[in-house]
Amino acid sequence: GKGDRDHQVIRQRTLGLDQPTLDRAADIVGPALSGGGRLSRAEFMALLESSGISTTGQRGYHIIFVLCQRGLVCWGPPSGTQQALVLLDEWVPAARSLGRDEALREFAIRYFVGHGPATVRDFAWWTKLTLTDARAAIALAADELTELSNGNDPYWVASSEADAAPASLGRSAVHVLPRRK
Repeated sequence: GKGDRDHQVIRQRTLGLDQPTLDRAADIVGPALSGGGRLSRAEFMALLESSGISTTGQRGYHIIFVLCQRGLVCWGPPSGTQQALVLLDEWVPAARSLGRDEALREFAIRYFVGHGPATVRDFAWWTKLTLTDARAAIALAADELTELSNGNDPYWVASSEADAAPASLGRSAVHVLPRRK
């Protein structure tokens, strides 16, 4: 909020960081990281220092903070015992935009890959979907799910997981246990 922005401006003034300095830091760091580049904290600070931007005290860390807030950099892969700084746009891919049916379908497939065999009620409880939406998701993903029966409620498992059972064991490799009431 406004209070946070005011505090940040005061902190920048206290550290002697003005907008042109922060903009220059972005102009230096962006090209250095472009194309999959990575910088450890020490390398980041050395880059700024070699470009005439002091990182003494908390200046360097505040510059990292500001560049993260701007969406230019983020913490990425490990670099030694720490994480490296990378360009946010290169490290975090653009999010897919899914329609409702496509999202329900993918939700069901991912759930049953990691949690199957499970019932529709298990799926609804874990995901907090309504039973209606849980049933719709299973129907939408039916081509990638395998139905198992234990005599009561049907259980679902991702077909890829059911097919991964050793052929010598057949379908009996998957054991379904009913929930306690």
